Amino acid sequence: EGFSENGDFALYWDDGSHGTATAIHVVGQGVGSDWYVENNEYYMDMTGIAPGADMISVRALSGASDYFSYLWLCGFDMTNETSGEFNFTGNHMADLVTNSWGWITEPASQMDYLSFTWEILSSPDILETGYPGVLHVFSAGNEGSGYMTIGPPGSATACLTVGASTTSHWLEYLYGPTQPYEGMASFSSRGPGFTGYAKPDVLAPGLAGYSSVPWYSDYYGDSWGTTA
Repeated sequence: EGFSENGDFALYWDDGSHGTATAIHVVGQGVGSDWYVENNEYYMDMTGIAPGADMISVRALSGASDYFSYLWLCGFDMTNETSGEFNFTGNHMADLVTNSWGWITEPASQMDYLSFTWEILSSPDILETGYPGVLHVFSAGNEGSGYMTIGPPGSATACLTVGASTTSHWLEYLYGPTQPYEGMASFSSRGPGFTGYAKPDVLAPGLAGYSSVPWYSDYYGDSWGTTA
């Protein structure tokens, strides 16, 4: 089944491994992915955060139009190929959109066009009456630890912006298994926004965890906190 009435479909793939790694972090089934943690002498099951969830993948950066991809996820179809007009179908394709990416800008990034784009995509009834909005989760970025270092689209107030915390595995690796506290990773970008809006909204483990993709075996970055 294609994406259009005449059966057209698109073939695309992950140019690198970042998209694959973050997708596995969400819906990985844990099949054949036990990871031996040498320093702590135990095996870790690599099951994803939500192994029972359904995932839709869209090509948005470098090889496609991010606007068209996100409009489609939000339930908009192109009704006029000449003008590029989209209309809401009444159903969004995804209940939640996770985005382990962002751009680096000056401190006024909350006023960037990308931030405004995702304010609109996230908010009900702005694009079209009856559109309920869709929750977009974005990485805060890896430009910390200074203030106002969160770039767009994560700087948008309507997005759920995720910073990176240290993980218990990282603490055990350094100090043994008795450390009860976690903290914000030093590289994780911080708010507030240009208007004083507090960001990030939440923190999740993003430092020295483990990935099923070997390139990101001992990962670090807000990308991983976002998928958690």
